[in-house]
Amino acid sequence: SVKDDVFTQQTLSTDAPLIYRTDSEAFKALNDTRRQLGNEMSRRLFKDRAEEWGEIPLRTVEGGKEVSIGKIAVDNALSGRSLDPVHLGQLMDYASHAAVAIRHAELFERVSAQSSRFQLEVASRTQALEEQNAISLAYIRISESVLSMSCASDIETVISTCMQELKLIGMSRVTTMAVHRVIDSEVGTFETYRIGPGGIIGPPDRLDRNAPIFRKWRQRQAQRVGDLDAPELRQTGLIVEEVRAKFSGLHLKSLIDIPFSHGILSAHSLETNAFSEGDEVILVEVGKLI
Repeated sequence: SVKDDVFTQQTLSTDAPLIYRTDSEAFKALNDTRRQLGNEMSRRLFKDRAEEWGEIPLRTVEGGKEVSIGKIAVDNALSGRSLDPVHLGQLMDYASHAAVAIRHAELFERVSAQSSRFQLEVASRTQALEEQNAISLAYIRISESVLSMSCASDIETVISTCMQELKLIGMSRVTTMAVHRVIDSEVGTFETYRIGPGGIIGPPDRLDRNAPIFRKWRQRQAQRVGDLDAPELRQTGLIVEEVRAKFSGLHLKSLIDIPFSHGILSAHSLETNAFSEGDEVILVEVGKLI
């Protein structure tokens, strides 16, 4: 390391080339340490029987101050001739250009890294804005379908629009949906509209206050079930096979129920754990629109 290398310390502290000899006591002491560390330079100098080597500091200006950022080392292993201080002095211009080139390369690398991070950040924010814009447009189209209703049965158009828009914004795992609309909150009567991969499923059903969906609506709490085949679901009162039967016998594996002011919006999937917290947030907003 530079800390243990007295020659490097000396070279970096000066602005002129220096010549060192391998038969000096300082080098022998340093070489003993470097050989233990496997230093390539010391092994090479001894192997090639170099008697001298020279070091030229790489100096450049930073903040108006000249500093050393490294060194160039040469030796006489091949020629056996003594190193000429004049020749080493001629390398100072080359060393200066090399130092500037190194700093420019480091600066370019830093700027490139910052540019890459900036581009990634811009791309990430752009993607997030595009996703949010797509969601906003989906809300608008769902709201328009609700405002276009002229009778209760038009809820079928609304639920079809919901299914289509959810898939467009990335909720592709939604397989079926249902809207459980409150007919009479005092009596506890619901009317349920369903849609599957092939479109609207049958005529709407009428459910009374004994149906589990009524209790969910009263509690006003969203429910996500990640695995409809989990044994513990039997204790919750959720009759899975009845749910599947209502959707043409599809082997639905997960669901999410979102209560809203006039009923419950339900979505189902053929995949387990299909719905995330983000999906729940979106469906809550859709429920508000309905």
